Amino acid sequence: RYGKNQSALGLLTTFLPNRSLPFSLFFQWFVSVARHPFEFIMNFFPINWAKKTVILLVMQPISNYLRLEYKSRWWRFGRKSMNSQSNTGEKIPAHIPIGEETAKLISDKKNGIILTSYMDALFGIPTTAHILGGACISKSENEGVINENFEVYNYPGMYVIDGSSIPSNLGVNPSLTITAMAEYAMSKFPDKK
Repeated sequence: RYGKNQSALGLLTTFLPNRSLPFSLFFQWFVSVARHPFEFIMNFFPINWAKKTVILLVMQPISNYLRLEYKSRWWRFGRKSMNSQSNTGEKIPAHIPIGEETAKLISDKKNGIILTSYMDALFGIPTTAHILGGACISKSENEGVINENFEVYNYPGMYVIDGSSIPSNLGVNPSLTITAMAEYAMSKFPDKK
């Protein structure tokens, strides 16, 4: 649960799509909204949202690797950006059936409504509870914040060695990735003699 006065996070949530319907994700979501129009509107005014909400975090049990790609994207109007893709080329799943079944059981007992993130509901993109990105690794200061040694451009001796160097949502808990990147960064430092 979130603490008192942390209800603004409710603005990031919307209804879980009714995935049993044989429609596109958008229409599955729209059906859920149509079933509860008042609650949908009230979700834009998250008064006491934190007090009324139970958060269920579900982690994926799959082991997948990411490949980072730096290429042009249509949504950036042809400009390049760093994005992740699974090693198999398949999308990292946002829908975890056992998590949604558990949420439904709890929701039925408490007469509640299941919410998810807009990215999951409308685009099938998983959301992480971990803040990532912000200090992109790049080849020059014009393209990012830190170099391949994790040193901040124009600030010698200042390093960023945490989740902010990971460019996008991994779809899984990032602790092992952060640890691996930190070990790599530390390997760049000379041994003390």
